[in-house]
This record gives sequence, structure tokens and C-alpha cells, in this order.
Amino acid sequence: MPDGYGEHHHWHKKCIFWELPYWKDHLLRHNLDVMHIKKNFFDNIMHTILNVAGRKKDSKNSRLDLPAICKKSDLHITDDGEIPFPIFRMESNANAALFRWVKEDVKFPDGYVFNLSKCVEEAQKVKGMKSHDFHVFMQRLLPFALTELLPEKVNEALAGIGAFFRDLCTRTVTEEGIQQLQANIPILLVQLGEDISSIIF
Repeated sequence: MPDGYGEHHHWHKKCIFWELPYWKDHLLRHNLDVMHIKKNFFDNIMHTILNVAGRKKDSKNSRLDLPAICKKSDLHITDDGEIPFPIFRMESNANAALFRWVKEDVKFPDGYVFNLSKCVEEAQKVKGMKSHDFHVFMQRLLPFALTELLPEKVNEALAGIGAFFRDLCTRTVTEEGIQQLQANIPILLVQLGEDISSIIF
């Protein structure tokens, strides 16, 4: 176990890079890839609200823990084994409307992003997007793409996450701006957790 486990951190493994003699002297020993973090957020959010089998985070197994950690009885599995339809999942007609909008109406300047209309597969899921495409969708489309398709409070939480990534990735970031983002993100995640209780990032 790395030194300080259980006191200052909860890491179980120590990276092999620590065996390099100069590694302890680096000021920055790791770097988080925001583009891929954004992709993971997008995947988990979209696959869950679109109810993509095998990719969604809202499954029967994820609902089994809810009675112990969540007081929202409307999300708990019923006595006869039924899984209630959550407010954060879109109906099939809403899914079709979203895909139709992406396929027919979303336009960007040449070279700004891949042609998203080619990423819509049989009006059922999105595939073939690159990291930059997720980046653009999260920052530019997510804050308003689901406005008429999901309840207002769910859309506000998702829009807040998109705005957070947009502000984090601006060309100029001030120390005060980072401090404000750091103060805001726990509130957004709690709001997202309340509205989308069984999404696990």
C-alpha cells in the first residue's frame, strides 16, 4: 500500500513510475485528460437517458442499492420486480426527436467538428464520435439539446455540467474562476445526483 493510505488518500496501488529516481522531484506527476473525462461523462449520461442496453448506468443491479442510500421510493424496485420508469430517461419518441435534430438540424462551420449526422445509427444510438466531438457536444449542445425532452430540473443539472466543462476549457482561466468552478461543481453533482439518482460516474 502507498504511504498514508486511509489517512490522506485511498489509493490501493502505487504507480510504477514512482520507481524512477527523479519521479519524486516532479512538481506535476500526473495530468488528467479533460477530453476523455468529458467523453466518459457524455457516454454515461447519454447512454443512461437513452436507455442503451448494456451501456446505461441505470440497471436492475444499480437499483438494488437504492433503498439503502436513497430515500426516493419512486425509483426503488417494486415488490413484483418491476423497475419504475425514472424522470431522467427519455421516451422513445423523445429519443427519435433528439436523433432527428442531430441528424437534420445541427450544423457547425467546416472543420469545427465531425459531421454529427453520420454518428446517428438507425435513430437508436450515437456512435463513431471522436474525443473532440464529445467535447463540442458537452460544451455547445448539451446545455440546450434536452430542454424540451426532459423535465426542467433534470435538464438544468445536465446543462450545468456542460457549462462547467465549457468554463473549465476556456482559453483564459483565472485563479478566481477556478476557485468558483471548484465551489460550484459539488453543488452541480449533488443536484445531478438528486435528479439522476442511479447514474454512477
